[in-house]
Order: sequence, then structure tokens, then C-alpha cells
Amino acid sequence: MLLGTKNASMDNLSFRTGPVLVQGIANLTGSRHYQEGKSDVIEFTYDGNMRYTKWKMLGSGWLSLEYEYQLNGSYPFAGISFNYPENFVLGAKWLGKGPYRQWKNRLEGTTLNVWENLYNNTHTGYYPLVYPEFKGYYGDIAWMEFNTVEGKFYVASKDSGLYVRLFDFYGLSGAKPFPELPVGDISFLDCIPAMGTKLALNISSNTSALGPQSEPTKINGPVKRTLYFYFGLPKTTNSKEQYSRPAIDNVF
Repeated sequence: MLLGTKNASMDNLSFRTGPVLVQGIANLTGSRHYQEGKSDVIEFTYDGNMRYTKWKMLGSGWLSLEYEYQLNGSYPFAGISFNYPENFVLGAKWLGKGPYRQWKNRLEGTTLNVWENLYNNTHTGYYPLVYPEFKGYYGDIAWMEFNTVEGKFYVASKDSGLYVRLFDFYGLSGAKPFPELPVGDISFLDCIPAMGTKLALNISSNTSALGPQSEPTKINGPVKRTLYFYFGLPKTTNSKEQYSRPAIDNVF
């Protein structure tokens, strides 16, 4: 669960449950609250694949989450997830690859820029069709701004290679949609799955047969990352504006 922030009330915010590890085991073993400089810190320790999570309330109003987990094997996805009601989301704006979603074996064709998509529930082959799809995996994310009925909140990372997964979506439709999705609604991941094929309706989920780029990602050792959250979006100029988003250079 998130710490309360001084820039916006968290009591009524629905972005609460998490972080949840999407691969492996995370059994909570303890927690402690302490001061680190002028910042309040709550740190949680675990048994299993999750090593620790560390929430820090910064004086700027930003909330940081440092976490570390360890895996050994090949995985379609890895990272953490949070829950958030899909029907609360109006759209998202981000600096990263886009505007179309990605798969591990379909990374080409998206470019690094600032993109903005309104929420839609497009499933290719089913009406209505609105493109780009809103839900999916997006790569090389530096920051993402969520526009919701509760207001705006902002997530950023100075670490490279961050994927963000937005809600549930189909890759291949069938009796069992493919591929398997991480738990939760919004995920922050270090790898994403590949997409199979359905040529002549011969649906195949054996992505490894498509080549090296379609194989699950091998992870052997610890993975450490820090995310930054802002709820409410601070004012960055003295001029009148509809809303304020942090200047990129002032995020970290």
C-alpha cells in the first residue's frame, strides 16, 4: 500500500494495492519506519523472490519506490503490478515508445517520443475498432501521466528498459486468450512476452519456434529498480494553466 503524500490526499485514491510481484513468491516478513535525512521511509522485507520494497516521501512531494527481486530462469514477463479500476481511466500521456503497443518480437515500428492515447477497449477483429489501442505493453518509458476521473497522477523512472503494461488485452483470441498476462491492472516490467501466430486460423502459442527474439527472457540474478510517483501534478510555472506536469529535468 502506498504512503500518504502531502501534495494530494491518498485516502480516496484507488491506486493502492501493490506492489505485487508478477513472478515468484513474496512473503512479507517485516517492516520498519525511519527517517533518512528529512524524508520519511517505510521499508518492507520478504521471504522468497522479492527482497525488499522501500517507500520514501521526498520533500518535493514525490514518492519514490525502490524495490529488488531475484529470479533464476526464463520468463515471459517480470516486475511488479498495482491494481487500479479500468473504468476510472480517461487516457495516458508518456515519454517512451509508441503510439502502438509492443510485444517482445514486435518492437520495431514504434518510435521514442511523447505520445498520448485516449482510453479505448479495442480488440482487433471485433467492433468497434479504435487505433492505436490503449491497452497493452509500452517500452522505454521515462514517465507516464495517467488521466483519470480521480485526477491525474504521474509515474517516472530514471532507469532504462522499463515497460509499462496497461490493463487486460488480447493478443491471440480463442478459447484461452494468449499470452498470459501479469496479475494486477498496471504493471512496471523488466521484460514482456512475445506474440504467437494465427495464420490460416492455426493459432500457435509456441513463440520460441519463431526465433530467438520470441523466446522468453532469461533472468539470472537480482533486479533492482526505482519508480517515482506524484499525485496531483505540481505547478511548474507562474502563468495560468489548465494543469501542471513536472518539467522532465525536475523529475529526479
